[in-house]
Amino acid sequence: MSKQNAAYFPDRLISEKECAQMTGLCRTTRWEMEKQNNFPSKRRVGERKVMWLLSEVLCWMNSLEKFSNEETINE
Repeated sequence: MSKQNAAYFPDRLISEKECAQMTGLCRTTRWEMEKQNNFPSKRRVGERKVMWLLSEVLCWMNSLEKFSNEETINE
């Protein structure tokens, strides 16, 4: 994420549940996408807990919207 974009998105950690609600993607799908560098990396915050930076997830969602809009324009 660029420094310019960082100013627009609040930064905090979000849980597995919140990440799933925001993205509509199940844990396995996000894990597969993360392995292919198509989803933001999770952060290990405990022995058995991972979280994501809200700013990174929002930027990822924003990039999908831009890509979707570009495809619609080009059709």
